[in-house]
Amino acid sequence: MRRIFWMLLTLGALVWAQGTPSAHTHGPSEGPLKAQGLWVRYVGGNTAALFGTFFNPGPAPIRILGFRSPVAAKSELHQTRMDPNTGVARMEPVEGYLLAPGARLELRPGGYHGMLMGLKRPLKLGEVIQVEVLLEGGKVLPLQVPVRLDPPNPDGGS
Repeated sequence: MRRIFWMLLTLGALVWAQGTPSAHTHGPSEGPLKAQGLWVRYVGGNTAALFGTFFNPGPAPIRILGFRSPVAAKSELHQTRMDPNTGVARMEPVEGYLLAPGARLELRPGGYHGMLMGLKRPLKLGEVIQVEVLLEGGKVLPLQVPVRLDPPNPDGGS
């Protein structure tokens, strides 16, 4: 009886930690993959960074392989890591990212992020660019992403 109690308590905590499904399903999707709050920061020159959140509410894992955009010659998924020897932050390419069922991937400054390199033209603040998320199995999630200096306001404002 005690074992069943602890199993139910653990299951309830996991369900509670996930929140309600509707809280995570805003934005475009490819199958079960959801995108929310995506934005591109133009950093000048020929580089921009992609930020936002991806969520997998489905029952199967989803692997993000990378990104592409018609405005960039090359796109990569990166992770910023602190070098333990020097204390200097470095960006490193990542081969892909596996989102387990219920998992989130937050692309943010100082963490995982998408890099758009070799921009074919300067980006303009406020414009919306096309970005495609490349998924395992040949699927593509097409997105329209705004160019901004700062992240969108989480309460819905700009």
